[in-house]
Amino acid sequence: MPEPLRLFYSVLYTEWGNLWIGATDKGICSLLLDHVDEQKIQRGVEGALGIVPHRDDEHLEAIREKLRAYFRGEKVAFDFPLDLKGVSSFQKAVWDQTRRIPYGMTTSYQKLATELGKPHQARAVGRALGANPIPILIPCHRVVHENGNLGGYTGGLEWKKRLLAIEQGALRLNF
Repeated sequence: MPEPLRLFYSVLYTEWGNLWIGATDKGICSLLLDHVDEQKIQRGVEGALGIVPHRDDEHLEAIREKLRAYFRGEKVAFDFPLDLKGVSSFQKAVWDQTRRIPYGMTTSYQKLATELGKPHQARAVGRALGANPIPILIPCHRVVHENGNLGGYTGGLEWKKRLLAIEQGALRLNF
């Protein structure tokens, strides 16, 4: 009999909003930007997965510290294991390729699609990025339109602008 899924979470409080970090025993599985209602998230997870997430700041302190460093403008490697169970092979391929975009750099949806050998699927790449459950660690904010327009962002365009500005050295948070 398989062991029941355990979900841990922590909240990183910032002046821009709160980040909800979720993890299983296998790795980081979720990062929600600007969600402030812990109880609502808990109820949603319980309803969707049938499990109650347990707050465990200590278990997730390493990722919390790397996120703090990132927001201070430090170049950090988010080399944590990820738990991406239940995603399509296309989504996984898009996210893996996105993780290769260097810090401070951007690429286009079209270029990403071409790198994946799917040059006519830039919109599908955008949809896959829109379903990214772990922004920042899977840096979908680094993907923009070919003309330089930002495109969309699940956390909202304000977050995308901030994350790009952090990586360009123009903005930082103080903790």
